[in-house]
Amino acid sequence: MSKGHSINEKFAPVLGKVDAVLIQSDGKLEGGADYRGDDKAAGY
Repeated sequence: MSKGHSINEKFAPVLGKVDAVLIQSDGKLEGGADYRGDDKAAGY
């Protein structure tokens, strides 16, 4: 429920996706990818 409205995510279109890289205070990198797309976060 969002502000009293029910949302059926099965039929709701994806309006945007987010991928990001976080630079931590120690200089290490942390990545994340939106599960709704075909994106992946990977590192080495």
